[in-house]
Amino acid sequence: MSALRLTPLILAVALFMENMDSTVIATSLAAIATDIGTEPIALKLALTTYLVALAIFIPISSWMADRFGARNVFRWAMIVFVVGSVCCAVSDSLLTFVLSRFLQGMGGALMTPVARLVLVRVTPRNQLVDAMAWLSISATLRRRWLSSPVSRALTPNCTSWSRTARRTSSAWNCRAGRWA
Repeated sequence: MSALRLTPLILAVALFMENMDSTVIATSLAAIATDIGTEPIALKLALTTYLVALAIFIPISSWMADRFGARNVFRWAMIVFVVGSVCCAVSDSLLTFVLSRFLQGMGGALMTPVARLVLVRVTPRNQLVDAMAWLSISATLRRRWLSSPVSRALTPNCTSWSRTARRTSSAWNCRAGRWA
């Protein structure tokens, strides 16, 4: 596989993981609430906290990429996201879960725009449309995977949500981080 296709696919894997993780929580709220000993309605705070972290860190992502280098920021964003995911998986109270979701939101907010910036910087102009098409694979796969009623039911219910969070986040990020 050529390097021009490999970069968008690596970025797409990281974005797929971030997109899947940020949306699958909605179907897992009942299992998470039971596990940490709270009401499912209280977990709306975790959803809101993730969105607040996105709102705070997306605007500064391009400044950070210019200041520290897009690849470095992308690598750190993946690390922060994985640490946030692991913290979510081991959280035992509403407070630790909400703080972990904020950490996860920080990483997620930096990953998406910086991944596109990396792609634009490393791809020649005449191949940019093809590279963006390869990058959009993650969004297409996420929609297909999460729109399936069977996958929505199986993802949080066939295994504990914390094991699923640890396994998917660390596996996807280890694969993507190796080449980013």
